[in-house]
Amino acid sequence: MTTINVVRKEGRIIRVEASGHSNYAIIGKDIVCAAISTVLQGTILGLIEVAKVKTDKAMSDGNLSFSVSDTNISTRHSADIILETMCVVLKDIARCYPSHLKLEDSKNVF
Repeated sequence: MTTINVVRKEGRIIRVEASGHSNYAIIGKDIVCAAISTVLQGTILGLIEVAKVKTDKAMSDGNLSFSVSDTNISTRHSADIILETMCVVLKDIARCYPSHLKLEDSKNVF
């Protein structure tokens, strides 16, 4: 199972930590893993390329984490939209595949 922990400060997402494998199917055919990876990596790209927010990231086999530095109000607003959209998509994946993804958000656990 993949576990994703969303860390918030004053309601805003500041860090995301993902670990584990979804184990939905064999490597190369695991649609849950592919969906999770796409959402997380797309979020990082959106933060860096679209919102222009400094993002520290680390990746290794079965692990991905990133954090968002506090930025000015304009870029932070864009980052918040990207990060909250990520949460909405991950919540939906967790709802559809509860045995393969656990999303822990300081607001709720899905």
